[in-house]
Formats: sequence, C-alpha cells, structure tokens
Amino acid sequence: MSRTCGGVNARKRVAIKDHVSLTQHQREITRPSSHAVLDLVFSTNPNLVSRIEVVPGMNDHLAILTTLDVRPKQHPNKHSHIVCKYNTANFEGIKADMVSYAAICF
Repeated sequence: MSRTCGGVNARKRVAIKDHVSLTQHQREITRPSSHAVLDLVFSTNPNLVSRIEVVPGMNDHLAILTTLDVRPKQHPNKHSHIVCKYNTANFEGIKADMVSYAAICF
C-alpha cells in the first residue's frame, strides 16, 4: 500500500495546514478514477475565496476554478515627493555644472 497519497502523508499535511493556519477550500474529488482529492486550494484568509468550482479538465484530473477577492494594499504616501518645474530650470547653470563635472571626472 502506498503512503504517498494518504495515511502518514495526509496526517502530516493536515498538521502542517493547522500549524500555519491555512484553510482548505477544495474538498471535492478531483480525480474521479481513484475517488481522490488530489488538487487543493488553501488560503490564510477564508474570506478571500468567494467561489470554487470543479469542472472537467484535459486529462484524468478535474480542474478547479477559483474566484479570489484580492485587492492590492494601498499604503498612504508617508513621504512628500518633489515636483520639478522644468520650465523654470536654469539650464545654463546645469550645463555649466555638467561641463565642470566632466572636466574633473573624465
């Protein structure tokens, strides 16, 4: 009897899942020929998964379609940013600085 799909490994998987606080969303059979749940969907937040559906796949496995409600985190800009007004720049001064820099460095 193989211990790869069930038994000891299944208990280890459950222990790890519980240890890191994962929620298993997929519980339907995904391989009908062996009546096994081989393909799984886990998340750390159960509210992220709004829909999960098992549909026919391309081989002996069924496919899992999952809808996740995820949005990027928006962090307020804590640092002010500089807005350059190029139309008021002193281009002659910039050019002179670059020429003197080139003479020193090259």
